[in-house]
Amino acid sequence: MNKAKSIYADNDDINELIEVEKDYASIYYLVRDYDKALQHAITTYETYKDDLSITNPNIIPNLLVSIGTFCYQNYDIDDCIKYFKLAEEKCIENKTYKHLTPIYKSLCVMYILNQDETHYRVTYKKFDNIKQLDPDDFQTNFDIFTTDIIYYFFNEEYHKLLHLLDQRDTLLKHDQYQQ
Repeated sequence: MNKAKSIYADNDDINELIEVEKDYASIYYLVRDYDKALQHAITTYETYKDDLSITNPNIIPNLLVSIGTFCYQNYDIDDCIKYFKLAEEKCIENKTYKHLTPIYKSLCVMYILNQDETHYRVTYKKFDNIKQLDPDDFQTNFDIFTTDIIYYFFNEEYHKLLHLLDQRDTLLKHDQYQQ
């Protein structure tokens, strides 16, 4: 990893350099050094967030999603929300709308855990904006479906959950979905 980092730094490949830094954070996470993973990812974000030489519009949003995930491991839901919202803003700024639905799903889950129905509803409605772009997009439909499952389960709405599960073949009609 150090060799890759050195090569990318020498070649001024900022996109790959950030990816390697994110990989470092992920390795810390995998070996259960959660604080180090979080700190490394935040340091990477703070270092490169305003770097105009970044050409891949997904680099910073993906890093922010990783940070949000690492925050969850530390049971810091407020920071999870903070970084997922930053990722949302960056996706909108970069016009990478396809990456928004997993972020919305993550935000919805955080609001469910916080029992914040108002923010949950506001965020959930954002799925509609993305769905309008491509109503048959599997990832969007899957993220909505799984968000609904989590919501119904967490709120003990088992009748609605069973109904939703009965509808899965219709809701997730796509070649990518296999039972």
